[in-house]
Amino acid sequence: MDIETAVRFDLPIVWVVFQNANIDKWVRQYVDGEEDPNDFTPSMRFDRMMEAFGGHGEYVERPDEIRPALERAFNSGKAALVNVIMDPAASRRPQQFAWLAREGRMGY
Repeated sequence: MDIETAVRFDLPIVWVVFQNANIDKWVRQYVDGEEDPNDFTPSMRFDRMMEAFGGHGEYVERPDEIRPALERAFNSGKAALVNVIMDPAASRRPQQFAWLAREGRMGY
């Protein structure tokens, strides 16, 4: 409920939620053919939650929409949330360093 606190105290904080609907959900649903009731809905409207509290919400589905949404959020002067919907099936880009690729000692 941090967003409610930010709105109540008129704090111009901007959150960006990158929502991939949990990559494990994609694997369970499309590979294993199972559904877990604990998974989030892929397009959960966190932006509307922010608006319900009185803040500024943005909903983004395409990469070219991110910059304008961020500009509107920062210019709103309110607590704001930019809800970026990502493809849960998208793969990670190749990483230059092993620690970014989840390889090597850390292996997280």
